[in-house]
Amino acid sequence: METDTSLLPTFVPAPMGYAVKYEVIGSGEGTITKITYRDGSSTPAVVENPTLPWTKTVTLFPGANVGIGMEGSVTNGRFEVKYNGTLNSTSGGSSDAQVTGSRVCEQQISSSTSAN
Repeated sequence: METDTSLLPTFVPAPMGYAVKYEVIGSGEGTITKITYRDGSSTPAVVENPTLPWTKTVTLFPGANVGIGMEGSVTNGRFEVKYNGTLNSTSGGSSDAQVTGSRVCEQQISSSTSAN
């Protein structure tokens, strides 16, 4: 049994000067056919038939949205899309401001045996 996977992007406004790392990881049996993510342009960026694990880091500015989604199918496995953003400090110091999120799609097939 195969489950189609479609995790649509969830958009979150990006605070000033965030470095955002997008990531898609997977295990088991399945295929990701498309990753869609926000890179600060007006049109979402698309990656067709990516090799997993997949990562991309972008810098987003005020008015830009953080968002990632994927399409594909999973038979017996798990896929996860996530993002992690950290504020770029203009003073050169460190900052605790962050934006994070993740979504998971999984299907586990269990088999049973019977004794005769």
